[in-house]
Amino acid sequence: MLLVCGHDMCRHCIKYLYKKNKQVICKVCQADCMIKCDDEISNIPIHYFIVGKVWYSTYKRQRKIYQDISNIRMTTFPSKSSIKTKENCQNCQNCQKYAAIFCEQCDEAYCADCSQEIHMENHIMSQHDLNKLDISHLELLQASKCDLHLKINDFICITCETELCPVCAVENHRHHDVHHLEKYNISQAQRLNEYSLKGDILLNRLKHYRDKFNEKVQKHRCSNFKKNKNEQNKKDISTYVSSVIGTLQCLEQRFFSMIDQAEQSSSKSMTHVVGQLNSFVDDLQSKLNLLNVLLKTNNYSSIAMLDHIAGIERMLDTTYYLAKKNKAKSSITFDENIYATVQRSVLFDIDTSDRYVLGCSPDLLPEYTLSATIGLNSDDNNGKRNSTLSLLCQQINHG
Repeated sequence: MLLVCGHDMCRHCIKYLYKKNKQVICKVCQADCMIKCDDEISNIPIHYFIVGKVWYSTYKRQRKIYQDISNIRMTTFPSKSSIKTKENCQNCQNCQKYAAIFCEQCDEAYCADCSQEIHMENHIMSQHDLNKLDISHLELLQASKCDLHLKINDFICITCETELCPVCAVENHRHHDVHHLEKYNISQAQRLNEYSLKGDILLNRLKHYRDKFNEKVQKHRCSNFKKNKNEQNKKDISTYVSSVIGTLQCLEQRFFSMIDQAEQSSSKSMTHVVGQLNSFVDDLQSKLNLLNVLLKTNNYSSIAMLDHIAGIERMLDTTYYLAKKNKAKSSITFDENIYATVQRSVLFDIDTSDRYVLGCSPDLLPEYTLSATIGLNSDDNNGKRNSTLSLLCQQINHG
């Protein structure tokens, strides 16, 4: 809109200033536009020079858009260009069926049958890294257009988190944080590369602790089979209960059950921790697989990219706290005066709860002691890894 002072301002800003202050002051020369009522706003003339300049530059410019992303954009809802997911439709490189496996060395996607057949041909192929593709993927669509002006959206407004055509950028988002979409996508690709690097490091740490815990589980099970530390306790209880005869037979079974439960609790808790680690590994691996496919095919988006960055940031900022319970030694006390108090003759204190727990919070119960922290900012034996991460991040920023 063309103000009386000769400067321009969008209709939205004029209405906002009048509603707020009951007057409209030019942002350039500070002149009062002398608007006295709402009806006068509709009488402000359109700045046809600005409108014509925008349309002229739009029609005259070369339609060379999104060079680095092959003129393909990622979107969900046409109005907001969000993420749109649907069933995985990537085809197997060999048979054109739905792909379920991605080979990093072959750099191809295969269905489960073809992947098994191809990678079992020889020993070298069998050593390839095969990763499951996510059940959902980003649908690739042509560049979106403005619903109002039918122009290709060349800009993105960071303030409003929406894509804009040149006309919308000038008319409605002039004072917002607006960037050219092509340059913005290229800048975000660098962030994706950095997150991919950090995600690989966190993934390796999760796998490291998962493998260590798997070894502990196996050793724990083997040690229980070879030498049961509680056998002597069982024998003492059997001898003691046998002297009491029938009255303590039911109590004897109860003791055995609790001791067996205590033996199994450590294995169960460690197995549960391994399951949690597997879940975290699969989730992060899935996101990194999708991210690597996008980076290799040079398909980037704006709003979709922001959402993926936010999702990966949440995982990278998560620190996993692995705690080991302060082991309480099982104890059994015999009361020699059992004949008068048979039901209260044996006092026992056997801990049957989980010995190991894994969570995403450092707030632990008093009976647990923190054993390890797993995350990008962890300090336990990760100094060398953090130094390597910092060096690689610097190389990305300078490269």
